[in-house]
Amino acid sequence: MVGENQINPRFINNLIKKELLPEFPGFAGPYENSFFAVPMDHVWRGFCFQKSREVPMWYVSYNVLPLYMPIEFFHVGLGNRLRFDNRYFDEWFKNNIEVLDPTIERPPPATTTVEVWVWDETKAPEVISVLVNTLKSAKADRLDKLRSPLEVGTNGPKLFGTVGWNALEIFAYSLIYVGQFKEALGMLEDLCHRHESMRNAGEEKGRHQINRETLRDLLNANPSAAKIQLLEWEQRSIRILKLEKYTN
Repeated sequence: MVGENQINPRFINNLIKKELLPEFPGFAGPYENSFFAVPMDHVWRGFCFQKSREVPMWYVSYNVLPLYMPIEFFHVGLGNRLRFDNRYFDEWFKNNIEVLDPTIERPPPATTTVEVWVWDETKAPEVISVLVNTLKSAKADRLDKLRSPLEVGTNGPKLFGTVGWNALEIFAYSLIYVGQFKEALGMLEDLCHRHESMRNAGEEKGRHQINRETLRDLLNANPSAAKIQLLEWEQRSIRILKLEKYTN
């Protein structure tokens, strides 16, 4: 594996290719410091890595991003950062911070876990095993329950609730995609009402509100046209994210 002074995107890409893809059959990558399930079935489902400053640590997130959304750039749709045992961060802090100045003390942690995966060259097999096991747990708990537009639309509210605006939009669009128009309309009506109640008098509508109201109006007038709009967005999203070579 790569040394600590090479903790960069190339390190993660090598990690994905050599250590993670063999553990996750049916996944492809690396892609933008991430890897994901294929065929996609209209939904990007996978894991993303984000560097944590100039230290050998990474934020690791699971992500479910339906491609039939009006996507402008790659981002988290339904997802969250994964947490890892606190002891690996403690060991790094003692060996790299306290050793330089014994007067520096880390405040007592509030929990037994942290949001970063810590790389340790001297314990490579162990820390890789921790990463793999954590990813597999998230796959079973989240990704495997959101494998298609239907599962996103029906299982998503059970897993994430319907308080979040973006999540509610994802659920509604997913139900439109599979033809459950009545259920989707109720969600979009709720979402559009929330938007309008928060908009100040004279304030222009934002892009998200316009898109949501457009889908709502299409559902009321011609549900099939709403599905066609999602298909158009999907083709555009695939081009923007450069996913053409992957089976959808």
